[in-house]
Amino acid sequence: MAKPKSYTDVIPAFKAWKYEGSVAIAKPLVATYKKVTLDLVRELHAAREALSNPGYRSDLIGESTSGKLARGSQTWEAYCNEIGLSKRTANNWLSLYSVREDKLYTPEEYQDMLIALFQRVQANRVTKYGWEPEGWTSSLERKYQRWLAAERIATDLAEKDRQRGELFSREYLLQLKTELQDDPTPDEILRFNELCTRYEPVVGKEVKIEKPMTIVQMVEKAVEALPETERPKVMETVVVVLNDLLQKKEV
Repeated sequence: MAKPKSYTDVIPAFKAWKYEGSVAIAKPLVATYKKVTLDLVRELHAAREALSNPGYRSDLIGESTSGKLARGSQTWEAYCNEIGLSKRTANNWLSLYSVREDKLYTPEEYQDMLIALFQRVQANRVTKYGWEPEGWTSSLERKYQRWLAAERIATDLAEKDRQRGELFSREYLLQLKTELQDDPTPDEILRFNELCTRYEPVVGKEVKIEKPMTIVQMVEKAVEALPETERPKVMETVVVVLNDLLQKKEV
């Protein structure tokens, strides 16, 4: 029985790798790959244009690999199936192809170009109603409207996060504490003293009245930054959470 070949028998030892030598080998291979891909996309573009043309004579098509195609069956989708591509994949590739520049963009390049185009349309439509650049299509308009909707959602979320961060971040709470302790307004001083006087009889002797009342005043000040309609519900939630925390501490 023949002895199985080892890895080193099957794959000979590599020569020492050199940067310049590797570039010299890889560069023409990449260029060939790009050329083949571009040639294919050119052919796809020509096929889709022809098959989407109302004046196209499908009865003049020659033999296919699967025999004579029936009249009227030479569609873009049938063509994609004939060459072994899904229509969706072919359309995705074609979306990256610039006919004017005869260039195939990467998905990242295409996305950057599309966003730049949408931003230009958005800026111009502020002053010019319905403004659109040369070559603008209904498909681009639909993509643009979806982009606008996504932008609005992203903006709203960012604004909510900003407000939430400003109102309830650790930095904001420290800022409130500093303002209340280091530079209180006359009204805040009076309010604090009023709280201390009112609740001192119900606070245990183990804790100085100033400590819990400082927290109360911080909560009050934080709640004042909320819309007036939200304040009661927020306060109710704070009470529920504090009671829950207290019960857990007592267990």
